[in-house]
Amino acid sequence: MAEPKVGERVIDIACGTGIVSCVSAAKVGPTGTVAGVDLNPGMLAVARALATTDGDASIQWHEATANILPFPGGSFDIAYCQLGLQFFADRGALCARCAGFCLQRDGSRSWCGVA
Repeated sequence: MAEPKVGERVIDIACGTGIVSCVSAAKVGPTGTVAGVDLNPGMLAVARALATTDGDASIQWHEATANILPFPGGSFDIAYCQLGLQFFADRGALCARCAGFCLQRDGSRSWCGVA
């Protein structure tokens, strides 16, 4: 993973049940932010139920497609897509989109993983 630091802003695209979002929230702490995005409302319901906020960043859950996200470029320090990449026909475009959320910030990084 891209190793989030305290105070950073993280987006988790195709977050599913929110595991990466929750781990990120614990690492960025209360001064950081996390946005978990998924197309499936059932997955987001599970993510909301599993998330805790004891000393962690609050997680904002968004039901949206990865192709149309409600954030401008440069909004995040880290963009994750863990195990969601395989579900996209144009994987290169998704990776470029992830990187675009971060490119305007020094030290930003994106990470896409598949199983």
